[in-house]
Amino acid sequence: MKNLLVPISALLSAVSTAQTYHGAGFSLVDATSSSVGYASSSIVISGTGATLTSIDSITLTNLTHTWMGDLEIDLYNPDLGVYVDLVSPPDLDSSNFNGTYTFVPSSILSTVDEATVGQGTSYDLPSGSYAMSTYGGGSANGSRTDFSDFAGQSLDGTWTLEVWDYAAQDTGACGSWSMTVTTPVPEPAGMTAVGLGVLLLVRKKRRNGRVLTGVA
Repeated sequence: MKNLLVPISALLSAVSTAQTYHGAGFSLVDATSSSVGYASSSIVISGTGATLTSIDSITLTNLTHTWMGDLEIDLYNPDLGVYVDLVSPPDLDSSNFNGTYTFVPSSILSTVDEATVGQGTSYDLPSGSYAMSTYGGGSANGSRTDFSDFAGQSLDGTWTLEVWDYAAQDTGACGSWSMTVTTPVPEPAGMTAVGLGVLLLVRKKRRNGRVLTGVA
């Protein structure tokens, strides 16, 4: 008779879960002839002890601003000293933010730059999901970005949405914002020991040419 251990993967495997954290809205600060406009809102997370598998998306709810080419929007973690651009349209992009926008790492979705090519001051960027991108310089479209620099870092800490305004005369606001992340779900205490106990009990018996599953 040959005994075989049967893995109980459901007891031993950690799974991941997505969680969304919310930040307050704020008014955008316009640039002046002598200074760049800066506005921000922070989400402070503590006590989770979780490590980031990934940041999945950043959503800006009811974002408004005429002449979007004035703006650069990024996610910054001052504890890590790391930031990533979500969107930074070309200088000459006179289209408008006027909706709810989700920024994600993507090689398929359009960037904001691509979605507003050939549009003008009367064009409001439709609400929806867009690929993250950075500043390309002058009137050039920027390259795509992602959240890979944050993978493996602690979820606990300060996460700041920053909006920089580089030209005067156009203003706006952000109604609120949110950050969706994925983290591993830790195994409950003792779950590994229980799983190993079950592994020791479960065996397959070959008897009379039939395969039976039994407990010793």
